[in-house]
Amino acid sequence: MDRIEEARPTVVGNLETTYPFVTSCADVAILFNTLEHVFDYQHVVNEMRRILKPGGRALVYVPFIFPMHIHQTEEFLVDDYFRYTKSSLKRIFIGSGFSKVEIEPMGGLFFVVAEFLGFAIVHRMLRFPVYAIFLILENMYVRIRPGVSSQRYPLAYFVVAQK
Repeated sequence: MDRIEEARPTVVGNLETTYPFVTSCADVAILFNTLEHVFDYQHVVNEMRRILKPGGRALVYVPFIFPMHIHQTEEFLVDDYFRYTKSSLKRIFIGSGFSKVEIEPMGGLFFVVAEFLGFAIVHRMLRFPVYAIFLILENMYVRIRPGVSSQRYPLAYFVVAQK
């Protein structure tokens, strides 16, 4: 579902209104790089829970350390409103009535540095060696300090919430 018809979604609609789906009709709801673009995020999470069958899961990916990004069409401005922490995501999903919420930070210190260097490097072919070097550095850092890097320097969060 997307409100931008050019994206050619299965269903054209606005996430900040009631979804055109019956209650308890879906096994899985997926929201990828979208929640930061919705001002009424609680409504979106409430609607995801509403359309899920009992035991259904919401799979949500949201950026954290990532540049601001907007998309403008003739009809719509898709703004960039929020960045969410692990604790805020937990509260949002538990507040909507999800029974089980698991949140995994993605990334790490060297992934964050590589991501921002990648934006600065104009030539795409030069990005690959930078990413490769920083991948090696991240793996070394994780071995030295397990569990610290992605917790302190998340590029994004991946949420699995069960109804």
